[in-house]
Amino acid sequence: GRAADELDAAVGLLSQREAAAGSLDPASDARTFAETAEECATCRLHEALCLLKGGDDAGCVRACTDVLDDGVTVVPLDDERSGGDTDEETSESEAPERGATA
Repeated sequence: GRAADELDAAVGLLSQREAAAGSLDPASDARTFAETAEECATCRLHEALCLLKGGDDAGCVRACTDVLDDGVTVVPLDDERSGGDTDEETSESEAPERGATA
């Protein structure tokens, strides 16, 4: 779809930029790969949303499944945001009560 074409164009531009810069740093290459994978996942999820809005449920499921199969985490998991605290009671007690005003 259009998202895949945009991703191909972005990867091409990134490759040209790296070639011009002469990047030989393996750590930089790994970071760039992770960023590119995340960008690809984001594009695929946007494509899935467009497919869902257009009524193509099967296409939406395929696009989402592709992202899940790639194993890319676009949004940090709850325990990553809280620094590893997975105690639900603690996180709930820190949240304001519904209807409370600030």
